[in-house]
Amino acid sequence: MEIQSCDFGRLICEICEQALATVSCKADAAVLCSECDLDVHSANPLAFRHERLPISSSFTAAAPDRRWKSTSSESAVATDREARVMRYREKRKNRRFGRTIRYASRKACAEARPRIKGRFAKRRDSKVEFGQISSTCFDQFFGFDNWTGH
Repeated sequence: MEIQSCDFGRLICEICEQALATVSCKADAAVLCSECDLDVHSANPLAFRHERLPISSSFTAAAPDRRWKSTSSESAVATDREARVMRYREKRKNRRFGRTIRYASRKACAEARPRIKGRFAKRRDSKVEFGQISSTCFDQFFGFDNWTGH
């Protein structure tokens, strides 16, 4: 990037290359006149949030003017929120509620898993019927012995 300066040691705007630069944008790494600054940074909400510093006559950026930034940040917050709400509404319109299996391997694995009465079961339990499992659990819980029947 080549910074141009006029005879008096002041910077020239990088876009129009005619007017004196009044603002330095750190995010764009550019020095701009007030008209070009307005054109560039009002284009979208992201560019509007760039921190811009007024240029002093000695090529050093002055401290940021807090009054200038506070008024722009309030409207930037409102426009940023509005953009986020619009993006949310667009995504909500495009939601798909039809359930489709997107991966054939997932479907194949599910079909290969053992089932007892339509429910997935562990592989070691797949040989035992569902009724036997529940009665065995019931007997063990209440202290019945399978061998003696007590």
